Amino acid sequence: MGLTLFTPTLMLTLINTAYFGITQSLPGVLAILFARRVQPLGVALGIVVGDVLAVALYLAQANWSGINLGLVALVVNFVVTYGVSCLWPSKRPLVPVATEEAVPVAMARPGSS
Repeated sequence: MGLTLFTPTLMLTLINTAYFGITQSLPGVLAILFARRVQPLGVALGIVVGDVLAVALYLAQANWSGINLGLVALVVNFVVTYGVSCLWPSKRPLVPVATEEAVPVAMARPGSS
């Protein structure tokens, strides 16, 4: 309780810093769900760049007219993630998740041969 009296904004600072870090995983999650051609290196670099930028902007006490610093870092994270993936495209062929031929005979619909 004494710490709260001496530093009343400490909890808010900790919550904001955690928010900056956690939100940087959003491009990676979206890439896993919707963009199968995104490079793992791009996701990793995007997270690192976004986290470092968020902490650097916070320590520099940057003011973006009320825009959250985590959002600014998140935009840079998206650009890095998809930029790296466009510069170094995957050489692996895209494997389909499922095909009609892959259905076992036992699971086929009755009457369809």
